[in-house]
Amino acid sequence: MSETRYRLPNEVANQLQISPSTLRRWSNEFADYLSDAAGRAQPDGGRGAHRRYSDEDLETLMTIKGLLAEGQTYIQVGRRLDALRLPEDALVVVAE
Repeated sequence: MSETRYRLPNEVANQLQISPSTLRRWSNEFADYLSDAAGRAQPDGGRGAHRRYSDEDLETLMTIKGLLAEGQTYIQVGRRLDALRLPEDALVVVAE
């Protein structure tokens, strides 16, 4: 089994060709679609651990970037991400 590789925010921002502040905003806005290591806001308002991004987080962020580039709003992007992460058993095929 391979270990999950985590990337630092600057590395991810450079790879996505976005500013670190944009990455931070996306990480906050779309926290429900990213790993805990990507830095969810702390409920008590305290500072969390440093953000780290997994390969899966990077894929999600690339999807977010593409959808925003298409002109979709943050709300539309969230809906699209919800649709993409539906569990397989939620998809019911009716056969006749």
